[in-house]
Amino acid sequence: MLNRIGVPIATLVALVLALPALAKPVELPGLSQPAEIVRDEQGIAHIRARNRADLYYLQGWVHAGDRLFQMDLTRRQPSGTLAELLGPGTPSRPTSILEGDVEARTIGLRRAAERSVQVLSDETIAGLEAYARGVNDWVRLNDLPPEYSALGFDERSDFEEWTVVDSVVIGKAIAFSLSFDLDTGLTEDIAAYLQAFGPAGAALFSQDLFRSQPFDCASTVPDATGAYPFTPDPTLGPSDPFACPDATVDTVGRGKGKAAGKSKGKGKDKEARASAGARSAGPALSPALRQLSEKASQKLRRSGFIRERLDNDDTIGSNEWGVTRALGANGRPIIANDPHLSLNTPSTFYPIGLEAPGMNVFGSSFPGVAFVVLGHNKQVHWGATTNPMDVTDTFAVLLQLGPDGVPLGTLFQGELEPVELIPEIFEFNTPNPSTGRLTGELTTADPADGVVPPFTIIVPRRNHGPVVAVDTALTQEIAPDLAAEGRFIALAVQYTGFSATRELDTFRLWNEAKNLNQFREGLDYFDFGSQNWVYADNAGNVAYFSSAEMPLRRDLEAGTVAPGGFGPLFDPNTPVPPWFIRDGITGVHEWIPQEERPEAQAIPYEVLPYEEMPQTVNPPAGWFVNANNDPAGTVLDNNPLNQRRKGGQGIYYLNPGYAGGFRAGTITNRILEYIETQGELSQEDLKSIQADVSLLDAKFFVPYILAAYDNATAEGAHDSLAEVAEGLGDAVRYLASWNFTTPTGIRVGYDAGDPVGGALPEPDAEEVGNSVAATIYSVWRGQAIRGIVDAPLGDLPKPGSTQAVTSLQHLLRSGGGTSGVVEFFADDADRDYKLLAALRGALDLLASDEFAPAFGNSKDLDAYRWGKLHRIVLDHPFLGFASLPPQGSGFDQPVAGLPGYPTDGGFNVVDASSHSARADELNEFMFGSGPVRRFTSEPQGAFRSNAESVWAGGTSGVPFPGNPFYSNLLDYWLVNETLPLVLRAKDVEGGTRTRVVPARD
Repeated sequence: MLNRIGVPIATLVALVLALPALAKPVELPGLSQPAEIVRDEQGIAHIRARNRADLYYLQGWVHAGDRLFQMDLTRRQPSGTLAELLGPGTPSRPTSILEGDVEARTIGLRRAAERSVQVLSDETIAGLEAYARGVNDWVRLNDLPPEYSALGFDERSDFEEWTVVDSVVIGKAIAFSLSFDLDTGLTEDIAAYLQAFGPAGAALFSQDLFRSQPFDCASTVPDATGAYPFTPDPTLGPSDPFACPDATVDTVGRGKGKAAGKSKGKGKDKEARASAGARSAGPALSPALRQLSEKASQKLRRSGFIRERLDNDDTIGSNEWGVTRALGANGRPIIANDPHLSLNTPSTFYPIGLEAPGMNVFGSSFPGVAFVVLGHNKQVHWGATTNPMDVTDTFAVLLQLGPDGVPLGTLFQGELEPVELIPEIFEFNTPNPSTGRLTGELTTADPADGVVPPFTIIVPRRNHGPVVAVDTALTQEIAPDLAAEGRFIALAVQYTGFSATRELDTFRLWNEAKNLNQFREGLDYFDFGSQNWVYADNAGNVAYFSSAEMPLRRDLEAGTVAPGGFGPLFDPNTPVPPWFIRDGITGVHEWIPQEERPEAQAIPYEVLPYEEMPQTVNPPAGWFVNANNDPAGTVLDNNPLNQRRKGGQGIYYLNPGYAGGFRAGTITNRILEYIETQGELSQEDLKSIQADVSLLDAKFFVPYILAAYDNATAEGAHDSLAEVAEGLGDAVRYLASWNFTTPTGIRVGYDAGDPVGGALPEPDAEEVGNSVAATIYSVWRGQAIRGIVDAPLGDLPKPGSTQAVTSLQHLLRSGGGTSGVVEFFADDADRDYKLLAALRGALDLLASDEFAPAFGNSKDLDAYRWGKLHRIVLDHPFLGFASLPPQGSGFDQPVAGLPGYPTDGGFNVVDASSHSARADELNEFMFGSGPVRRFTSEPQGAFRSNAESVWAGGTSGVPFPGNPFYSNLLDYWLVNETLPLVLRAKDVEGGTRTRVVPARD
């Protein structure tokens, strides 16, 4: 593998490691005692200090040396100051970055970070202060990274000093990216269906298209324990007849041994009945609300940071699973975890070891933040996946404006409650008017230009949430009496993340935790960010926990889903579930205030108690799986609101839907196969599962394609069906012999198990066959969705990528859907015709000009190797030559003319590398998110962690020529190889050791 200037990475590493370690210690002004920074052969730093303050100071120093520009970007995005660095916009959109800053400040994560600083423990604040000193000392004593010169900043003084708030806002931003949801998307979608079909549109929406039920029924706690953390109540609404079966579990013994697992079935009741239940919004959502919703979402999407969260379609998630010592091959628990985030350069995570008296911890840290976030110490090991709990509500409110147009307050239950106006001043890096190059000089934006507002409107009642849209014209149209009184309809956001929260306390405590109880104590402080946690320890425990504070809604706690009470927007007779925009005017949908709350609680509202959250310790099944799938089983019947809290009348509600269960289903099936065939699992087995690139959806759909072809070629088949099948025989034969994996099929492609750094092997005949089948099927999928799901809907909103696949599954299982509103196919022959027409369309596309750069217009199916479509570029934020592989003229790619590294993988495989299910263009099969850290461990005791990991890219984010650690881990990551981890700096072999001492006066 070559670095960006064409020099083999291995050669550069060898050159650097040949240099002797510095004999003379480095003097640092912020140290109180001597310390040591040890870098292993991969450039991974292990810091060894005599006290916590020096330890975190050096973590800040090391982070700044390797990732300063990344840190600066990630603090500025949520703070709304990105234009101060990157300028006001791009040539095509001159104010786009500045507009994004406006929306980032509207959401206000920096305001929330400032509140959070006030509640973090003294120990955590001290660690963050030491960290900030380390960052700032590095800047004072070193040159800025090369990106700054390109932006017009050449002096160290140009760098804005690092603060504790900067670290906290990065933590807030990452939690935000995993938990925020505006509710506008579903509101716009359901309103369109209601406008087109009336009340029947709700059934079409919830049953046939935007289903809550996942593609696969894997569910974390029910599968692991055989029980649900709630009480099902059919009086709250029916289950879908095509729902998942009840939870069952085979309990394993305390020792090792074989245990049989049960396969996951699916309901097949053909007597489908209406099951919209509480999911239906009926006529409750007016076109006016849709208009207001669109205005808010369009505004907020001006921020790339916010847009990435709102437009996420199950492409960002994570995997985790664990087996108890009853199933562990060595009689010990084993866990696996791979978080999925954007795959850019530099990587989201920074691997690091931290060592001080009483603490040895190694793992992944966030550049810009002290502590280890995911990792292990001498006693405990942990990882995480995203748990998308519904912790955001968007409310329709009435904003009272004064005669001068300045907001005075919001009307709540007839009373005027004051709003808070936050003055805003926006600056931007000034472009040279002649050359367009940025000058490094800041200009203050003028609110009179209409791009930036003079203030942000905050509604204290909404957990200090902002007003994100006001529509005076709409109010004058639908409620002229209100407009005449200066009262206008607006949208305000309420979100748990606006509270003063303490996630960084959690990580500091876990870095030093010694047992399960101490880990649980740290969990109390993880207030928002909605995560699932995998845990194992030296004592032999394995556990799953979900975390974050889940607010309780007034109507749901009363055992009902209330209609909205504000007539111009809501029908008073139809329930409005919490995933649509709700009524913030009459009080029917409020979060329940809690003035006297427990010490460990952050938000000032009643929350679902800890003991009712999905969790299991040493589960009776001997294993558990979470891959962003339903952790509790609340949506398996396609109705998120027909279960009650145990012991109460309140509705047990977590979220309207989860990931489609593709990854969770595959992992679950693999675990059950190992249990059935060998009775136990080893760490190598978990690594094999982690590298799985089989397509779960193909296992369902391919038999339908084969059956359709058999029907079309049978004697007596309808002429049109027989005609569409002509010439499809070779493609069908590829699919019939396919094992559902997705190898690249090309020598320059990276497949799991390929050698690290050496020459890649030629694919064998089996790999080629599977690769061709993967290509044909993946293009077929997009054509099938477009032809069967999308086409009958015309201009109506379409379900997202993952949901569309689930919809297609439902339409096939149910014989055309259960709502009866739209005819997706008339009969079995029509179904078969559309399935084969999609296959013909896929072959036509593959031979078309669109795919010519990959396949040269060839009609030879053997040419259709998956690696030519499934590729990745790890993008640098704005320097193309610093991307991996380098982008721009003069840089060769592994496949000539096609950007990116070819890899195995595909739509929602375990080794996450997903693309749009509707992909039908050459570069739409590329992916940009996936495992930023792969990790497995089998805790053994003390420093025998038996942990392995790898990260995407390299430890350093500084793209200077010859940097040996800019991409050195990529060779390992691309082929799913991991590195053994050590906890103690003294156990690091090779590399360099740097002594650091306090600077002399």
